Amino acid sequence: MATKAMTFRCQRCGLSLYPHESLVDLKPAQLNLISNASANSLDVYEGAHGKTESWSLQDGSKPPWGLSQIPESQRSLFMGKSGAMGSFVVLSDSMIGPPHPSTPEFSKNAPADADDISSQPHASDFSSRLNKLENLFEIISSQTEIDFPVCVDCESALVDGFKQKFVESCQERDSYIDFLNNLKAESEPSEKEVTQLQLDIKNLELENEECLSNLKLAEDEKRQIEKELEDLQKEIDALDQEEGDFYKARNEFDLEMAELHDEKDRVESLYEKESNQLEKLQKVNVYNDVFCIGFDGYFGTINGLRLGRLKDIKVEWSEINAAWGQVLLLLATVTNKIGFKIKGYRLRPLGSTSRIEKLELDERTGEYVKVASLELFSSGDYPLERILNHKRLDAAMLAFLAVLKQICDHIESTDDSLHAPHVIADDKIGGISIKLSMSTSNENWTTACKFALASSKWVLAYASAKS
Repeated sequence: MATKAMTFRCQRCGLSLYPHESLVDLKPAQLNLISNASANSLDVYEGAHGKTESWSLQDGSKPPWGLSQIPESQRSLFMGKSGAMGSFVVLSDSMIGPPHPSTPEFSKNAPADADDISSQPHASDFSSRLNKLENLFEIISSQTEIDFPVCVDCESALVDGFKQKFVESCQERDSYIDFLNNLKAESEPSEKEVTQLQLDIKNLELENEECLSNLKLAEDEKRQIEKELEDLQKEIDALDQEEGDFYKARNEFDLEMAELHDEKDRVESLYEKESNQLEKLQKVNVYNDVFCIGFDGYFGTINGLRLGRLKDIKVEWSEINAAWGQVLLLLATVTNKIGFKIKGYRLRPLGSTSRIEKLELDERTGEYVKVASLELFSSGDYPLERILNHKRLDAAMLAFLAVLKQICDHIESTDDSLHAPHVIADDKIGGISIKLSMSTSNENWTTACKFALASSKWVLAYASAKS
């Protein structure tokens, strides 16, 4: 394999580089020698722009020849792809061995074209030569701060950089020397100054110890405060939990209060309704509704039942008997309401067949005993029975007047301002006898019955006022 095919690149700019023939056929001894003396035995020739750079040999002297001394037939080996001269490495004569057998006329008849070289024998050694050169560049790179191979331009840039570093290092060295000279020029401190400095050092040490002590106290206080903060945080968490429980209980309480308030409003509304109803009911006189006493022309009525008879208006005895039963029930109800006990009589309201039992006091037992049952009704107007029936009715009506008189007297005794509408005396009420059998006409009896109904209504009004 020819030399031109063995191409490397600059490690800085990437320019193609071709090695010198002297580097291609290095022997192991030469490779070791170059490795040991690489720092002083490497010479860099012209770069890509034809500039000639300085180099040194192992003894530090410059070679007496230049690139023009290289045979014209060998210069093509160092040309770059663009025709510019590439970088190459020249070995000293002691490092170069005899010409390779494969290139006997290299120095005289070397072709200008690299393709002729590529046809030379021993092409199988190309890989081993390439590895040797790569190892050589790696060895040189490991012993310096530069990665090889490099071109001339990059070498110039590196040299300029090293020069700048050298100048800066010299300036830094001069600064250190000046500083050292200034220190030496200063006079040494006196004993008094040394003593004062030692005293100041001791004071600073004492102050340092005091500061350390204060720092320790501050750290202890900090730990205590942190512990207090931790305890306070726990209290805050507990209070937050308690607050949450409180608000939860409060919400439940508010909900319960709202329900109770709604229930209270409902009860108050119901109470108001019932109160209004009660007030209406209180204004209602149940006795007047049960015992409605009024007038129907000349007749007195109770619950629509006429009590009495006229010559031209014949009221049925069934209606009259029912009316007497209602009047007797009225007196029984009133006496029970006002708590009055009738003397000598017991009322038996039985509708159309009501009776009044006449009682007499038994002197031996001290109790009232029934002696007669008076019928407060009549069976009719049959001629043969009229006188007998009317006498029984008269006796019952007289007993009724006696009972009514007892009640009226009792009411008048409770309040002097109260007076019965009609005076009752024996068989007369309002001055008219209530006996039917003794009346020459039914008109008087009807009037007496009307007066009896009026007095009964007065008694009923008193009982209603007391309720």
